[in-house]
Amino acid sequence: MARLIAIVLILGMYRPDTLLAGVVFEAGEIDSSSVQPGAFVEVIYGEGARHPDTGAWEKLDTAKGYLKAIDAERITIGGRFWQKEIAHERVQKLTVLDDAHDAKKSTFEIGANLLSIQFLNGGNRWTIISLGGGDGLSFVTDPAFYISGFIFDQMAFDLALGLTSISRGDGRSSWTLWTGHSGVTYFLRAGNAPYVRSIAAIAGSESESSFGAGIGIGYRHVVQNRMALRFETQYVRWFESKENQIKIRMTFGVVLGGKS
Repeated sequence: MARLIAIVLILGMYRPDTLLAGVVFEAGEIDSSSVQPGAFVEVIYGEGARHPDTGAWEKLDTAKGYLKAIDAERITIGGRFWQKEIAHERVQKLTVLDDAHDAKKSTFEIGANLLSIQFLNGGNRWTIISLGGGDGLSFVTDPAFYISGFIFDQMAFDLALGLTSISRGDGRSSWTLWTGHSGVTYFLRAGNAPYVRSIAAIAGSESESSFGAGIGIGYRHVVQNRMALRFETQYVRWFESKENQIKIRMTFGVVLGGKS
């Protein structure tokens, strides 16, 4: 029995996050002696201003991450590529989680492009490609399907494929292109967050193909950990045609494999 107690005490020194999993600390109970750095925790904290009479915060938010540091002024949590500092006075509750289960992120996000507006540069002339059309304009639909695989806490590898049907506004000519995109997306935080992504692109028709590269900047909004809307502006440089493409797009996706 004494040997078992000794083993538990030794493990507690090295894996406090495992032994404390499920333990909840209320405000006023949280310090470096109660929970040690390295534990995977969920922190509920106040945001905005406090009510002058009740002292209640304007709203409460939740953050999950590994406890990196804790002192009298702040609690610092984070992951592989990010960290967040929370003022100690704002912390309402800290729960130690089992990182083998609760650290799980979205495995995949699968979705499709709902709407896109493009701007193409041919020589020195900018042509607006929009829904509608008319003489001198083009009509473009771009139903690109995409899949994002999350390889780290806030990093995903993306693949997209779609067909683009192009017709002149006067109805005199039309053609079809296939397009493919791949790249890596970095999110500033999990869930609802701005992001930046790299783009490697290829496009082709019956007679030729073209390669391009660029960057996208956008915002991802996740609803109930299951549905994801993305609003993005992207720039692609097509090398063979020496064209610059700017696209504004909105996509809808479904999150699979875990919480976002």
